[in-house]
Amino acid sequence: SHGDPFVHVEERIADIIRHHEHRLNQLRAYVHTWTTVYEAYLCLFGQKPLTVHDMSFAVGETVAHLEYLVEKGELEKEENGEGPWLYRRL
Repeated sequence: SHGDPFVHVEERIADIIRHHEHRLNQLRAYVHTWTTVYEAYLCLFGQKPLTVHDMSFAVGETVAHLEYLVEKGELEKEENGEGPWLYRRL
């Protein structure tokens, strides 16, 4: 569903794992004080122009990585229902 079929699936899986580890490491280095999803998004994707479609995937990836780090006990999340979700390093 993402282009032409490919071979060497083991290499592709390793590439995806490396990509996500890189993203997690970027967030680990960046999130020290309370950080919004938008700030974390900028850390990962910068100011490059994205289509609305691509931006929705980028924000989703950002939230998924932040939530993964919360589940691993590396970040905490504040969610009060009145403002943006906030994350910080434990």
